[in-house]
Amino acid sequence: MSSNVPLHPTPSRIKLLIADDRWVVREGLKRMIAQCADMKVVGEAATSDELLERLPSTEVDVILLDAWLGGPKTRGIIRQVRRRHAGCRLLVLNVLTRFDRSCAVPRT
Repeated sequence: MSSNVPLHPTPSRIKLLIADDRWVVREGLKRMIAQCADMKVVGEAATSDELLERLPSTEVDVILLDAWLGGPKTRGIIRQVRRRHAGCRLLVLNVLTRFDRSCAVPRT
């Protein structure tokens, strides 16, 4: 009995959306991720408005989110993403060398 179904199916690639206002950061992350067989970038956003605009039409597993993309509104953006796209994970990136409580990510 022969079958074309592989014994060990290839796992699907993790779909990432990069949300950062700095072009150089987005490009650097895209280049690094392009070398990973199990991940792919499916979108990017330079503003919080772009992020919220793109999410409904983009199938994404993880958002790489600049902690300061929304300025003081970042926590609200995180809440909106969690509410609208519950299955999506967020990885918040911070370039500061010190912890700033105003940027603390709410836990759920």
